[in-house]
Amino acid sequence: MTHIVSIVGDPPGAGCGMGDFVGVLNAELASRGFTTGMVLIPGLHLGDFARIRRELTRLAPSIIHFQFPSQSLGKSPAVGFLPLSYRKAPWLVTLCELAVFHPLRQASLVPLCYTFDGYVFTSQQELDHAARLSPRLKASSAVIPAVSNVPVRPLGETAPDPGQRDRRVVYFGQIVPRRGIEEFLELARLASERREGLQFVLAGATPDWAKPYWAQILNEARFAGCEIKLNLSMPELSDVLQSAAFGYFPYPDGASLKRGTLPAALEHRLVLLTRWSAKTEPDVRAATVEAASPGAALAAIERLRVDAHMRSEREASIDRFNRKYSLAAITDRYLEFYARFWPAARPGHIESAAA
Repeated sequence: MTHIVSIVGDPPGAGCGMGDFVGVLNAELASRGFTTGMVLIPGLHLGDFARIRRELTRLAPSIIHFQFPSQSLGKSPAVGFLPLSYRKAPWLVTLCELAVFHPLRQASLVPLCYTFDGYVFTSQQELDHAARLSPRLKASSAVIPAVSNVPVRPLGETAPDPGQRDRRVVYFGQIVPRRGIEEFLELARLASERREGLQFVLAGATPDWAKPYWAQILNEARFAGCEIKLNLSMPELSDVLQSAAFGYFPYPDGASLKRGTLPAALEHRLVLLTRWSAKTEPDVRAATVEAASPGAALAAIERLRVDAHMRSEREASIDRFNRKYSLAAITDRYLEFYARFWPAARPGHIESAAA
């Protein structure tokens, strides 16, 4: 028997945030004595249901947790009928960024709002949006923020020189549309024109489906003088994040707890400049620096580099955020939610039973 089985379109390390999240969460669960498994469903079709049933029958899970969306799933409406493939365990689903889907795609996913037993949303706004599709969701849902998918790698003697680190600004994530990458490049151009002596690093994954977009972005990044790091392993990405003092993530709809790159940046102690919006929670506002434009971001970096008191306050707020939203704390929240459907998932129960 397997305690918790994750279902996801892409495996950890494939450049999909949901797949990477499964790798991080499963490792933490395993450290607490839970047995975990994974079923991959890339390009899901109804014809795959027999295979899924066989794999789940073999694993005999107590909890089945589907991570949606995943990069390789595309726009398959079959995801709403997944629980019909196996009914011997409760099905839970994490719904990430449902609100950004086209209305027709949202309509195709309405069955998903009725066929699962429990729902996890990474922000209250996402839950409120989904509840308009199905009011019953709120009674069987939890809001659990995203967790960092990039474990911090100890650097030891290879730690970067503080002076060099203080000159570096990084952006990382998938190089795909509607992520604000153009504004990061504009910041690099502004800094170059003003001869600020800053270095800009674009670290990203390049999914095949977005090749026309990222090919153009990479050309613009080279022209702007950015250092480019592509398709890194998690340890390599951790090294890049620790080589910089600042991050600039101009999320188009505003920073929020649903963004996995946000806790990854803060866990690596980047001073994070970002856009705020009505979606930006108080804890995120406290831990980040508002920058509504590339010009505002450059002004904030200039000020932070010379104002030791302001820099110290930022670092203290980052520490408070990291304590509240650590992997251990988020895992506890998942286990509390799992326990609504499988009482043995209560935090500490499996460890105590094993002892």
